[in-house]
Amino acid sequence: MNLPHPTRAAQTGAASIDAGQPAGTATGSARDAGLAPDGQRRVALVTGSAKRLGRMTATALHAAGADVIVHHRNSPGEAAELCAMLNARRPGSAIALQQPLDGRASCRDLARRALRWRDRLDVLVNNASEFFRTPLQSTHGLHGDHRADSAIAEALAEEEERALQLFASNCFVPAWLAIELLPALRRTRGAIVNVQDISIERPLPGYLFYTASKAALASVTRSLALEAAPEVRVNAVSPGSFDWPDGQFTEAERRKLEEAIPLARIGEGRDLAEAIVFLALGAAYVNGVDLKVDGGQGLTR
Repeated sequence: MNLPHPTRAAQTGAASIDAGQPAGTATGSARDAGLAPDGQRRVALVTGSAKRLGRMTATALHAAGADVIVHHRNSPGEAAELCAMLNARRPGSAIALQQPLDGRASCRDLARRALRWRDRLDVLVNNASEFFRTPLQSTHGLHGDHRADSAIAEALAEEEERALQLFASNCFVPAWLAIELLPALRRTRGAIVNVQDISIERPLPGYLFYTASKAALASVTRSLALEAAPEVRVNAVSPGSFDWPDGQFTEAERRKLEEAIPLARIGEGRDLAEAIVFLALGAAYVNGVDLKVDGGQGLTR
């Protein structure tokens, strides 16, 4: 059964998420979760946060007391609207940064721009990713005239480019951005949360390189959890079946999905956002963990 992709799952409207106390915090109010031990307000960078899941994550971190950097690739209107909403709640608490993330240099640029705002960073959420099909296509036994061979070569080059794009966006960029920001995160004893995918353990047919790229990100998470410790905690969340916007499922499709989930419902964007807040602002003794946010769906397969 193909599962909907988590990074497109959350509803596009920014949700108002209750600011409950994240587990692991030393104090009893959500406002305190936004304050670092040095008394300064925590700053969180969420990549791909103008829309959908990233938007809800930025909103949840802000509700918990952190100031947020809303990163986007090409959604200036949505990013500006979100920042306006957050700044209306707490003036000067959110900015938007537009930056394509397509290589090491672009990660370095985003890191520099993010640190210029407050000269600190406490939380990095690697949410931005690419998701598309890469069906298996073999050229074994195919041959023909020059024009056919040329078409095959062109198709193979395109397939290779798409596979590399998935690995660049879903593995290399999160790793490079974490590396660039690690000195700042060490200074604040901060946290990194990577958004992985439950398909690491339950692969989606037709998505070989997407699944492989997220599995590679899981290895990055574990490696960084060792190398960044003890100053920085590095964890991940892996979403299961989440609802898409605009009535993506028919009632029959929804019922079929819900029957496979012990909690008997499809996930909502806030479910994943709250898990990210827990790992980012609380969970002081949790490191190197992949938190499954799937309603127990993984237990049924």
